[in-house]
Amino acid sequence: MLQLVAVAALALLAAPTPAAPFALHGDAGRTVALVARDGTKTKLSEVAAPVTVIAVWSTGCGPCIEDLPDLDQLARNYNKKDVAIMAVAIDPTEKLADVNALVEKLHLKLPIYLGDYQDLVIIGEPPTAQKTRHLLQIPLTLVIDAKLKTYRMLGSGQDSLLPRLIKQAREGKLPDSPPPPSFLKKAPLSVPEESLTSHPD
Repeated sequence: MLQLVAVAALALLAAPTPAAPFALHGDAGRTVALVARDGTKTKLSEVAAPVTVIAVWSTGCGPCIEDLPDLDQLARNYNKKDVAIMAVAIDPTEKLADVNALVEKLHLKLPIYLGDYQDLVIIGEPPTAQKTRHLLQIPLTLVIDAKLKTYRMLGSGQDSLLPRLIKQAREGKLPDSPPPPSFLKKAPLSVPEESLTSHPD
């Protein structure tokens, strides 16, 4: 009997610990850091929902900016507690005023944050994915379900696909992301490395 208990205990110790929602598996398990429009610091885990949609953009990306009004309209159709739709700019924090000016010009109501592309692009990826700096390509849209499965879309004009993907994410049936060539509608914009946001640890 004692042997069975010991074996069971060892099995529990060996079992992988489930990742907390929106916690990166590597880098000491820290969560994705964000900066709100008023300059306050927060984390994705604090503003996320069971289904979270993130549009990754930059003030220097024309196609990204064109997509924001449609995303803003879509966000009004969902309860924020169930589906969080937000746009995260990868501009450096020094350009927060530029981000705010653009948001006001477009009359956007959806949550807008600043964040680090390298953190965002590996949400839901295994630890090995965090050992590489990924080529920066935007527009990028992420649909994340409650189990951290992430569907990635590169290119602009993808908003029409979001209602179906959100429904699938709610049902736990989010599909795997297609390979980039199959859904790229416009050439993604590569941004200089120094334009990455400096964010809190």
